[in-house]
Amino acid sequence: MDGLLIDSEGIYTKVVNDILRPYGKEQTWAIKANLMGKPEREATYTLLSSLWPPSPDHPELQFSPDCPFTIDTFLADRNLNLEEEFSKVPPMPGAQRLVEHLERCGVPICVATGSKRRNFEIKTAHNGPLFSPFRDRIICGDDSRLSRGKPNPDVFLLAAREGLFAGEREGSETHQKLGSGWVDSIRELGEENDSKGFKGGEAQVLVFEDAKVGFGR
Repeated sequence: MDGLLIDSEGIYTKVVNDILRPYGKEQTWAIKANLMGKPEREATYTLLSSLWPPSPDHPELQFSPDCPFTIDTFLADRNLNLEEEFSKVPPMPGAQRLVEHLERCGVPICVATGSKRRNFEIKTAHNGPLFSPFRDRIICGDDSRLSRGKPNPDVFLLAAREGLFAGEREGSETHQKLGSGWVDSIRELGEENDSKGFKGGEAQVLVFEDAKVGFGR
């Protein structure tokens, strides 16, 4: 979603750098590329440890003693400032046209995002025409069925196995499109299934992804 359907990545960068500026720090693109798509706590650790690397003299600390933040205090400050900006985020150019085209052609579509459900709702509240074609087919990063974020493929596997069917009745156009054996043709998510390989149906799924971490596995 972020950076593909809606132009939110610039908002993240602006808010983060506004927080860092008083400390003479900046989230550069080289840093941002390594945290995009990660769960927020993992992404925050990547950011802070890049800007304030751990000291060999204090191996028990996540960051240098000079770091003025913990993961929790940084996220609290960041999220407070993000909410207002999220409520105004615009669609990416061409995104609505593409989504409407896929719906019109009967192609089953689902949003699979690392964003928490609450943030998803804030970001999409004023983008109804863009997200209405997805209806209930939304998988968010804090879904209780997910225990791992990217680069693990779980959010995409869950979207393929269940997201494409959300809100659909058996025998609906989506079911007819995919076939009754669709779920069985998609690998189960979770670490215990990593060694089993793919089951074949995954080749019918096209994922739109812009984060480097999203191409991990």
